[in-house]
Order: sequence, then structure tokens, then C-alpha cells
Amino acid sequence: MTKSPIDNPIAQQHYVLVRPDGSEVAVTAKVGKPYLEEATFWRCPAALDGIDGQYPDICGEGSMQPLGLALRLIRTRLLATIEDGGKLYYPEDRSMAVDAETINVVFAG
Repeated sequence: MTKSPIDNPIAQQHYVLVRPDGSEVAVTAKVGKPYLEEATFWRCPAALDGIDGQYPDICGEGSMQPLGLALRLIRTRLLATIEDGGKLYYPEDRSMAVDAETINVVFAG
């Protein structure tokens, strides 16, 4: 399983996760640039640091599919975190938790 370094993400989003036990962790969702693996198969690196870490590079047909799948995976995992009782906040504003609707908007849900 290939995990390409995401040294220069093409997109990223930062959150603070407050777990149900009250502990906090910095969360960074990030996606790297899709790259051609062979013929028409492309891969896209993605990570959800603070929750799952880096995923194996996501494979798809053409460059758009793995990019979309990477965003969907991150969205799904963030929504599961909220459903499990975690609260996500933007680091610069903790006045209101980030809700599922906002996650869907940010990650094209």
C-alpha cells in the first residue's frame, strides 16, 4: 500500500477535536496532488492527521476520481467522529462546533 508524502498539500483544513472524554487533539485534513500510476490509473494521497493519520493513496480512473474519493473518505470519517460524540471546532473560533452540514459543504458532500 503506497503512502506518498503530502509535503505540499493542494488543499487542507484545520480543526480542533474535543473528544467525549474532554481531551483535545489538533486535526488536519489534507489532500495531495493526484499522480498518474499507470495507463489511466491515478492515485491521490490523503490524510486525516489527529484521527486516522495518512491513508493509502486512493486509486481511481483519471485524475478527478481519486481526488473526489479522497475528499469523500475524509468527509465520511469526520462525520463519523461527530456521530461518535466528538465535537469539531475551527482553531481560531470555538464559539460554535462545526456541524455535519458544514462538513458536507466543505468536503463536497
